[in-house]
Amino acid sequence: YEISKRGRTFFELDTWLGKKSKIKAITKDDYYITINKKDIRNLTVYLKYDGPIKAPIQKDQKIATLMILEKDEIIKTLPLYASEKISKVNFFKSLLTSLNYLVWGDV
Repeated sequence: YEISKRGRTFFELDTWLGKKSKIKAITKDDYYITINKKDIRNLTVYLKYDGPIKAPIQKDQKIATLMILEKDEIIKTLPLYASEKISKVNFFKSLLTSLNYLVWGDV
């Protein structure tokens, strides 16, 4: 089974105070797993990251981890990297976004 394909498998993660609200996290390697069909129900894939990811974010910066588990045992962990650079918004936009968050919550 294909778990990740270099440059083609991506995960959209939320950003905080960035010029874009989402960033694509990608793997730098292809990763496949061989497993019996009957055991596929025991396979779990988790995305682990502290988010939203605070800007500025550099291209190729590690921003998350992909964890592959079989029956609650970690088989492999793969680092996920930022597919692009995201700059921080200017001070006034940052202040407005922060105040908006304090008043309205997650907007």
